[in-house]
Amino acid sequence: MSTYFRQIDHLYHMTLISNLSSILNNGLFSHDEINRRGVHREDISLASVQERRHQRIEPIYNRSIHEYVCLYFSPRNPMLFKRRELQNDIVILGLSRDLIKEKDTIFTDGNAASEDTKFYHGIEELAYLPWGIIKSEYWTDYEDGKRIKCAETLVYKQIDKSAIHRVYCRIPDQYHRVVPILGAARGIACVRPRLFF
Repeated sequence: MSTYFRQIDHLYHMTLISNLSSILNNGLFSHDEINRRGVHREDISLASVQERRHQRIEPIYNRSIHEYVCLYFSPRNPMLFKRRELQNDIVILGLSRDLIKEKDTIFTDGNAASEDTKFYHGIEELAYLPWGIIKSEYWTDYEDGKRIKCAETLVYKQIDKSAIHRVYCRIPDQYHRVVPILGAARGIACVRPRLFF
């Protein structure tokens, strides 16, 4: 098994607390699948970026990026920084790294919307990713760091709720808002301010 795979604790997805109940009941869906199913979910992404993602076709299966659920290798990234004013309403989901092994899963060495980003498949190809930058605390110290820090795992269509192993909160107030939503699964919630800004 890949050394790089073993070093991954979780894959990460950021969402608003208001979406948590739906996600815990139904799992995560790709952008296109949300539209197909008519699922209501509050979106924190930038419209201009989503337009680029809609048009971007990945080269492995020739699908739109919007056909995939997007997860990050590093949650403390430029996307979260852009939405830092919403951080007290955002939780970070920690998902099973085994999603990388799924047949239709692919991953990238940077933001999937960027023309400079390369796509990969299979855990052995994790070796091609620039882990020093992906795992660094700050991306501004590196050339092209902003793109690279947003390296993604792309899971086709949907992710079952059983793959959600953690719900990370920035502050105790968030934790106390999240626990009643989790109910019997409250043990997966924890406060980890270092994952946020």
